[in-house]
Amino acid sequence: MGTYIIENKRVDLMLEKWDVLILLDACRYDFFRKIYKNYFSSGVLKKARSLARNTMEWLNKTFPKYYKNVIYVS
Repeated sequence: MGTYIIENKRVDLMLEKWDVLILLDACRYDFFRKIYKNYFSSGVLKKARSLARNTMEWLNKTFPKYYKNVIYVS
């Protein structure tokens, strides 16, 4: 499924505990790190690296089926 690298460990996105997850496709982490507190007052910003080469590959690997408790906004 949706495996990615965070803090040098492989992590499965759907097995992580999160209430709200915001994914920014093609967003430069170094730039976003400087401004994210202007928009989010709480939470933890973590840099992650996808194992997919493009958006569609990532989407198909991360969400291979329908999840009734996940809301997708594109």
